[in-house]
Amino acid sequence: MKKFLIFVTILLSLLTLSCKDSIIEPENQELMAPSNKLSLSEVMKYSNIESISFSIYDSLNINGESKWSYKKNCEVYIDSKRIRKVSYVNEKPSDINVIELERKLNWIYIPDANKFLDIQGITNDEFEIIAKEYICSHLNEQKQFNGDKTIDGKSCAKFSDNTAANELVWKNYKIPIQWENIVKYNTTTEVKTIQLRDIEINKELPDSLFQMPEVF
Repeated sequence: MKKFLIFVTILLSLLTLSCKDSIIEPENQELMAPSNKLSLSEVMKYSNIESISFSIYDSLNINGESKWSYKKNCEVYIDSKRIRKVSYVNEKPSDINVIELERKLNWIYIPDANKFLDIQGITNDEFEIIAKEYICSHLNEQKQFNGDKTIDGKSCAKFSDNTAANELVWKNYKIPIQWENIVKYNTTTEVKTIQLRDIEINKELPDSLFQMPEVF
């Protein structure tokens, strides 16, 4: 009986070691963009970011045909407690959305009409979801490293997932600065590419960016 127990113990030890050896960490994991499962403070610490601003450009390709090529979608400004997003239509600002966590404010202003479209509250969870949408990975957990690429002078690591989506992660700050989504339905394949440009990191964002305009 004693010999049998010793044999079982040795066998279990060998199986445990075998399982550990079979766990392979994803290649270049240290260059991946942060997961949106982290808190916003954890994400900003991981990427060494206190504030960030950028413009978003997007392009659309349907069945291999370009529908538009990198038109400006919006400008975004983020710090740990505030978000400002200026949306563009036909290269002109269409609306301004400002979210302030400390004052629990979320408002949308229409410049051409000089009026507020909406003013409402914001919770901490809602604020984090919106902020992390821009600086966290857009891929699922099944990531694969696909080499290096330089875009706009920035050295990036390219990752993809099992949905064929991919993203370029800026190595300096480990944030995605370009990502591609592929949607297939019936005989149509849509490829939308989103790109961050005019990126500024850890520069002070003035309070004036987040002030409510006067309506008259």
